[in-house]
Amino acid sequence: GGGSSFWFTAHLEKGTASGRVSDLPARDLKSLRVLVVDDNKTNREILHQQIVSWGARNGRVASGAEALEALRRAAEGGDPYDLVILDYHMPGMDGLEVASTMEQNLVLRKARRIILTSVDMTLGETDRAEAGISAWLTKPVRASQLYNCLVGVMQGPVTLAASVEQPLSAQDRLDVRILLAEDNPVNQEVAMGMLEALGCRVELAANGREVVDAVSRSDFDLILMDCQMPEIDGYQATEWIRETEQQAVGEETHLPIVALTAHAMEGDRDRCLAAGMDDYLAKPFSQDQLGTVLARWLRPARGTGAPPSEAVEPEEEAA
Repeated sequence: GGGSSFWFTAHLEKGTASGRVSDLPARDLKSLRVLVVDDNKTNREILHQQIVSWGARNGRVASGAEALEALRRAAEGGDPYDLVILDYHMPGMDGLEVASTMEQNLVLRKARRIILTSVDMTLGETDRAEAGISAWLTKPVRASQLYNCLVGVMQGPVTLAASVEQPLSAQDRLDVRILLAEDNPVNQEVAMGMLEALGCRVELAANGREVVDAVSRSDFDLILMDCQMPEIDGYQATEWIRETEQQAVGEETHLPIVALTAHAMEGDRDRCLAAGMDDYLAKPFSQDQLGTVLARWLRPARGTGAPPSEAVEPEEEAA
């Protein structure tokens, strides 16, 4: 009960590159023509600003149908797109369907394809081959991750390159408020210990009704939402939160909600997303797995920075 103390010494060779965007040669992406396909305007603007800052030319569309039309027009005009960044979850035609349609067209299939997804995604070898996917990344994507992915996809042969996400370290403490929705006492204690070790301030809700009450009276940076809870389950609580956000007048808010569930089937992920959840964490989870998910949605206290501002999207491409 007194804890443990230990130490060790490690002799390491000095690295040659830090992997930061500023250390990478921007000329690798000069004149590259990139099409961003995402139904979320803010996501499109953020990706646009990153891409054009590296010297690439960027077009943006909000749906799969618009993407295919833009690709055809560009090819017919003699200035085809070199690469397409596709959001996986879009209404009507998702990113995988767009990529598969491109693969079946002898002209459009020449463009490399990268998938962005808001949940952990593993594609089978057949699905990847049929859709011609070069890589996939989990949102929100750090600028350095996206840059490295673009350079790797365009410089080398088409290979599947999933992003390697880093969990929060001991230095990356989070000065945030987390609502932990969990009805199991043991799970409550374990999760609260992990969150507090990362610097989070945690409020506990033992059922969906307590979640609704907590969100009604307090502001939180993120909710960890157990899906199976008494009275009101996690799906119903999430749907109430999303409906409340849509009804809010004069402000645009979106509270990140991460599903906690003992199931890990594809259908469970789909149900979580359909309810309005943003991410997915299967129980039991480790502190590294929890830290990785939190790093997608929250900024560590030592690495704060203002998010890109919303801007009016121009009709034409910008270079």
